[in-house]
Amino acid sequence: MINFSLDALFALDRDGKVIAWNRAMEQLTGVQESEILGKGDYVYSECLFGKRQKMLVNLVFEPESEIRKQEYMVISREKDGPVIAVTRAKKPDGREWTLWMKALPLFDNHGDFIAVVGIIRDVTTTFKDVSFQETFPEPDTISKQPAAHVSPAQKAGLVDKLLGKATAHYKRGVHLYIVERDYHGAIAAFDQALALDDTLAYVWNDRGVCYRITGNYDEALKSLLRAVELAPDNTEILNDLGETLEQMGIIHMDNKYLEAAIQTFKMVANSLPNNMAAWNHIGVCLKEMGQAEKSRFYFDRARDINVWKKDTPIQRKRQEFL
Repeated sequence: MINFSLDALFALDRDGKVIAWNRAMEQLTGVQESEILGKGDYVYSECLFGKRQKMLVNLVFEPESEIRKQEYMVISREKDGPVIAVTRAKKPDGREWTLWMKALPLFDNHGDFIAVVGIIRDVTTTFKDVSFQETFPEPDTISKQPAAHVSPAQKAGLVDKLLGKATAHYKRGVHLYIVERDYHGAIAAFDQALALDDTLAYVWNDRGVCYRITGNYDEALKSLLRAVELAPDNTEILNDLGETLEQMGIIHMDNKYLEAAIQTFKMVANSLPNNMAAWNHIGVCLKEMGQAEKSRFYFDRARDINVWKKDTPIQRKRQEFL
């Protein structure tokens, strides 16, 4: 799971020793997996903070007040679940950067804690206008206070501010994608939105579509599968996933992709029985698989919907922003 991810991920065991360190983490920190595996005592924090210190992965079971005391701005938290927070840090060379972190505890089938996974992103540009002093005091004032405190209203305001920035990045990405046809620029904007909130299914979806247009089908598929994971019943996302699988099947002449595309488009048709495109795509996939006779039923269904003008088009989230 960790090696498959595009994000910089690492994992610690119950003793606080590194048991996984993926390629993206190597690229982010400059530290190779072979140099860090098996090491503990906060050694892994040096490449991010320039010194050894506790990180969010080490605070996953601590109260929120303790996490804030360590100078993290907590964005979201679930009981015994993931914690998402942002902090400022200094690289080993002294340059400052802002890090978005997510810490996720893992449990075995008996409910026993076995490891914690950390996800890290460099969001220096995204958070350049956010004041962290709203969340925690200056370091020299912490000792004078029992704990840093943030009122629910303050926290809600900060979260709203960040989510508003995520929406702004998505809107800019949509403009770059649809109006300017700058697909790489759009992907960069979508990545900025996801750095603030990685649960936005429609952002993952449009990111995947842009990757598909540029011919990067592997990245497109990863992004679209993440979108489906977040919104499994969304017809727009299912349709875009189906189109991607269909194109991959045709390009690679591989029926496994075409079969997966058929099942995906059938899910769309189940939700939207009069969606002409879904029926037509199923027919195309079957024809590509050499099942021309079987494909006729689906082509005929698509034709009838068109003739009777009963087509139910898929609603596109991006249209709201255009």
